[in-house]
This record gives sequence, structure tokens and C-alpha cells, in this order.
Amino acid sequence: ATPVCKHGGAVLDCAWIGGTGDVATCGEDGSVKVSSPSGEKVSFAPFGGAPVRSVQACTPPGCDAFVLVTGSSDNSILKVWDAAGQRCSQTVSFRTLDAEPFRGVVVSEPKSEFVLVANTAADAPSSCWSIFSLHLAPTPSKAGGFAFDCSSEFAIMYPVISCMARRETESSPDRQPEMHLYTLQTKMIQ
Repeated sequence: ATPVCKHGGAVLDCAWIGGTGDVATCGEDGSVKVSSPSGEKVSFAPFGGAPVRSVQACTPPGCDAFVLVTGSSDNSILKVWDAAGQRCSQTVSFRTLDAEPFRGVVVSEPKSEFVLVANTAADAPSSCWSIFSLHLAPTPSKAGGFAFDCSSEFAIMYPVISCMARRETESSPDRQPEMHLYTLQTKMIQ
């Protein structure tokens, strides 16, 4: 089988791009690639060649195509890109108190406007263990652009090892669909 996309090192994350059959990948080589079954469509280096730990393809309401959210080698820096990887509309940095370690895991639900970031640094003090919910919205100053317009932080009891987001498929006119975050943490909570 011929690889759809090729990186010059390990692939660290991938995201299916809903409704297109395309996939976005990122890797140790510092590149993000968007590929279809017929080959590579887009390739760019969001952090100047430094490793890219995460890539999320989001289609928030009002978005004609999709936006890419890329994470630095430890996900302490996120960037929001257009579908072509040509325009970065926002850069967000996460820091902890007293320069404690931050190593994040980034998840989203493809048809949602939310991106979730969890601090996975088990060696950080418990005051640094948090999950952040970031909301993607159209930017009035950049036509067709999207950026995070608000965030919420939730304190957690134990560091997160991994997590996933899932949006409820059923909704009604009087109720918005819910999004659920499932986490695997270092200790069981009953």
C-alpha cells in the first residue's frame, strides 16, 4: 500500500476531516499535512520546523470548510489555522504557576466549536492540574477566520493520561447537544 502522507519522523497525531475523506497529520519533523486518498494537499510547518504534537480539524458553526488547531511539542502553545495552513489567526500559550511543567493533551469533536486541553504533567503540583475548554468563533477582523473567543478552566484531582470528546448526536430545538469529555487519569475516581 502507498502511504497517503509521509513524514520525516514519527506521526504524533491525526484527525479525520469530516465529510471530506481527508486526514490531517502532524509529526516529529515539524510538519502538518492534509491528505486525501489520492495524495497530499497541504503541508506547512506551524512552529518553524519544531515538532508538532497535536492537530485537530474543527468545523464550528459558520465555518465553510474547517480550521486546523495545532499544538507545539508539549501542547503548551496552540495555533488556529485556515484550512490551507496559510494564515494563523491566533496563538494561545498555556503557562503554570512558578514555571511548573505543562504537557497538554488536546482533543476536540469535529463538528463542535470547542477544543479541550488537559495538563498531563504528573510531576506538576496538583494546583496545575486543569482542563481548559476553548471556544472557536468567527473573527470579525479577519474575513473567514476563526479564533478562540473565550475559555473556561476546570480543576481536576489527578493528572490526565489521555482523553476524548464526544458530542451527543440527538438534540431538539429547545436543547443544545451536549459534549462529553472522557478522561483516563492516574488514579481511579469512584
